[in-house]
Amino acid sequence: MIWLVLAYLFHTIGELCISPVALSFITKLAPVKYASLMMGKYHPKALFTLFFAELWERFSFYGMRALLILYMTKVLFEHMGQEGADVRAYGIYGAYGALVYGMPVIGGLLADRFFGFRKSIILGGILMALGHFVLGLEGKFYEQNDPRKDGAFTIFYMGVNIGAFLAPLWCGFLGENYGWDWGFSLAGVGMLVGVLVFYFSQNQFGDEGYPPDTAKLKAPAFLGISNEVGVVILSILAVGLAAVLLDHNSIVTYSLPFLIAGVLIYILSYSIKLVSDGDKVAGQRLWVVLVLFFFHTIFWALFEQAGSSLVLFADRNVDMMGIPASMTQSFNPLFIMLLAPLFSMMWLNLNKNKKEPSTPMKFFWGLAQMAIGYGIVVLGGKMFGTA
Repeated sequence: MIWLVLAYLFHTIGELCISPVALSFITKLAPVKYASLMMGKYHPKALFTLFFAELWERFSFYGMRALLILYMTKVLFEHMGQEGADVRAYGIYGAYGALVYGMPVIGGLLADRFFGFRKSIILGGILMALGHFVLGLEGKFYEQNDPRKDGAFTIFYMGVNIGAFLAPLWCGFLGENYGWDWGFSLAGVGMLVGVLVFYFSQNQFGDEGYPPDTAKLKAPAFLGISNEVGVVILSILAVGLAAVLLDHNSIVTYSLPFLIAGVLIYILSYSIKLVSDGDKVAGQRLWVVLVLFFFHTIFWALFEQAGSSLVLFADRNVDMMGIPASMTQSFNPLFIMLLAPLFSMMWLNLNKNKKEPSTPMKFFWGLAQMAIGYGIVVLGGKMFGTA
């Protein structure tokens, strides 16, 4: 099992090099004393709420993810045989991932224009989308150049990884040893705790997060239904739509290239417009973003195998020494918590000595670490006759 742990280690190093979250976390890291001091004395009290709300939301998401692919292949599609079950499960998992990262765009628009962040977060928590809104809400409590923002994001990001670390251990243990329903139920409890933490701590947010226009929210829109009720109804209907798309995941598979092409064409045309309008620097920066976007997509496509193919590989081919395969998903957040401070010091020292690598070079090293990680998986599999 040691080589599987090493593979996750290199994947984590790659994430610390390439992830925009990790880059923000470790390249501008403010000195942090103790979380309790920073939350209470140096930061708004709302950060304490966001920390624990996001911790439990991530607990819920990663707890469910730790079991999802195993449940689909071992129970839900077992009658299809291993190959058929794998194909079906991978299709649903991929479509689910696409929807998880795509739907918050729509949710964010509804939050900005109608609901406000408070109601959106509560509704989103019920619909398993709490974390995406919390990330957007956090920045409201700091000025643009507030030096505490980096330390605050550090605390928030640690909440993400604490939840991601604990969830596969607890939910995975229950799910694989006492029944899938227990594991999934515990993930649901985590989501409920996150929603309750946020709901009962709203007094800490001051005037932030309310609907931008209450009159517009209450105004009748269609068939006398107010915009507020309409958003709730549409959100519930979106759950049904997502279920249909997951059941017919080929729709998502064939639609994604067109959606991606549309986004790329829009960004490219907008960058050309900027250049033609005289803002050459901004236009060229968008071109750089497109290039990095391409390589970033490759990285995360490989990284997200942690919740699908790597779990099945560990379950079927690795001597886990009695440890449930779902628990392997705790390796990455554990390494993040252990290595992030070291990377922070490294980046800060390199920056101080004017030797910090450029963003493209960090992308290169991130992809290289990912390649090394999968190379270790292949090597370990061949050595033990499993690949």
